[in-house]
Order: sequence, then C-alpha cells, then structure tokens
Amino acid sequence: MRRLRLLPFFERKPSKVALTRAFVDALNARDFAAVERMLTPTMTYRDTANYPIGPRDRYLEALRRIFEIVPDMKIVFDSVTPKGSDVLCRGRIVSDDPAECVEGLWKVTFHGDQLCEIHSYREGNARPLRRVLEH
Repeated sequence: MRRLRLLPFFERKPSKVALTRAFVDALNARDFAAVERMLTPTMTYRDTANYPIGPRDRYLEALRRIFEIVPDMKIVFDSVTPKGSDVLCRGRIVSDDPAECVEGLWKVTFHGDQLCEIHSYREGNARPLRRVLEH
C-alpha cells in the first residue's frame, strides 16, 4: 500500500498562544537571539503609559537595559487567551525587588507568525518602562 506524504503546507503551524508563551519563555531565559527571531523588524512595544518603544533593535536594547537593572525579573502568565488576531495575557512580573512586582495585562498582536506589537497594561502605580530606563 502506498503512503501519502503530507506536503509542508498541511503541517500545523504553532498557535499564536504557543508563540506568545515561547516569546515569554525566551525573555525569561534571556535568549535575545530567539526573542529577535520572534519579532517583526518594525515591531513596537507600548508601555503602561502608552509610550512606544520600537523598532525591534531599540526594543531589544531596552530589554537588555531593563534586565541589567532588574536581573532576576521574570514574567509569569496566569492566562493566555486568543482574541481575533491578538493574544491577551494576564499575569505578573516577579522579582526579588518588591518595587518591580506588579500584576499586569499584555496584548500581543501578530503579523504572520511574528509579534508586531506588544501593549503592556499594569495595575496600580507601575512605572512605565520608559521611566525605568531613564535611571
């Protein structure tokens, strides 16, 4: 009996939820090469004050800086939910520094299989990323 071979276009692509989780795993592991591959070159990050940080190279620079300031910072998601072309995430920032620990929401927008916009919403008096980077 002859076996049918599935063509590449029938292979299942990772879901946007899986891609979002992989992105945060790469961030938490400080795997900047993987993070870079997951972002479009023109991506934008919007902090809790809606301040844009982009494109990708500038955002990666900001990430490196924030991890110098708060080296043990991690993002922990409690829920990751697809919503149309976006993914909505609820979770928290964890760190030994209580000033950095805050709950938040993130909206991740995709272009194909890459993240093109990340919008962060933090509860309470969370400092916008831009202000953290000014130190």
